Formats: sequence, C-alpha cells, structure tokens
Amino acid sequence: MGCPGFGAPEKQAFYHYSAGEYRFNSGDVAGADREYEAALGILPNYYLALAGRGRVAFARGDLDGAIGFYRSAVAIIPKPELVAYLGDLYEVKGDRAAAEQQYQTVDFIAKLNEVQAQVFNREIALFRATHHRDTAHAVEIARAELKTRKDIYGYDALAWALYSDGQVADALGPARQAASLGTQDPKLLYHLGMIELAAGRTADGQAHLRAALALNPAFDPLGAAAAHKALGS
Repeated sequence: MGCPGFGAPEKQAFYHYSAGEYRFNSGDVAGADREYEAALGILPNYYLALAGRGRVAFARGDLDGAIGFYRSAVAIIPKPELVAYLGDLYEVKGDRAAAEQQYQTVDFIAKLNEVQAQVFNREIALFRATHHRDTAHAVEIARAELKTRKDIYGYDALAWALYSDGQVADALGPARQAASLGTQDPKLLYHLGMIELAAGRTADGQAHLRAALALNPAFDPLGAAAAHKALGS
C-alpha cells in the first residue's frame, strides 16, 4: 500500500518503519509489527524493519525469533546498535560466548569509527556505557557528539555515559534535558530513572522507571530487566 506524499519505495518503507517505532515505544506491539511488515513488503531487505520485527519477537517472548531477525539485519548492515542488541539477546539467552563475540564486533567498529567519519559516535557511546566497556571513552565521545548535535538523544547519551562512569551528579542535568520535551521514549525514561535513583532521588527515579515499563515492558532486553530489578519487581 502506498503512502500519500511518499513516492519512492525507500520513503514509503521508512514511513511505515517510523510509524512502527512510534507504536512500539508506546507499547502497541501488534500495531508496530504491522508497520514493520508493511515496510518489508515494500523493501524486503530493509534492515531497520527487520530489526523492528526482532524487537517485536522479543516483546512476545520469542527469543530465538528475535535473534533470527537481528542476525538478518546485521548481515545487511552491521550498525553498532544492531550488533549490540543482538549481543544483548544472546546475553538474555545465556549464550555469553555469542554475546561477547557481538560486543567485540562493536569494539572493532568503534576502532574503525575513530579513524574514519565518526558517524557512530552516539551509538558507540551508549554501547560502551551500557556494557561498561571503557566508560571514560564513552563520556569523551558523547561530549564531542553533543557539540555538533544538540538534541535530546545527544543529552541522553552523555547522561548515560556519565552515569556509567560514576559521575552521577553530573549525569542528572543532561538526563533531565533529554526528558525536557516529554518525549514518550521508554529508554529515555529508563536512563533518567536509573540516574535519579543513583542520585538519591528515589521517588522520582521509581516513577520514571515505572513509566518506562508502562509504555513498553519489553523496551530493551537488558534495560527492562534492570528496571524491574531496581524496582524490586
């Protein structure tokens, strides 16, 4: 099905993918899957939509299906965030060797990124922060990225890197800046909540973690589990 005002197949596929992302972040897993399927109906090898279907599979409890979709997406374009997510899926499955293989692949991409166009700085900063792999470098590249792209996700990346590096007091400001527009993204709320808990703002932190899980209880393989653990649920 075509989309009004979107002539090229790539634009139509991206339209459906974007709609899927909105639905997924708001917890409408079935609606998200329909949009990702529509994108793949237009572009069968659209890696972003394949990854989207992987997240849907994970949300439905189909871990092997999620891994299959992510393996397909990574085989097309091994973007750091996709490779890292695949590693997280293996981690959840209990296959630590496979997870570490994916994480080392991201480390390798990061080294290439340093000598090339540095187009993956934000993704690499989040990866290093989330997996505690050279958190000082995560802070460094997140700061550099924020100088050129001052948006909520840049502030989020810096906040999460600072938090992971043990600089909790410094992380609180950019975390709040990331949430300042009220964007309903469970990852933003999760990051803010964890930082607030670490800063001793227990009520606010718990509220934001609950809000993240309420939006989508399977928003991230590792993040959702960490949020539940922090809440004692």
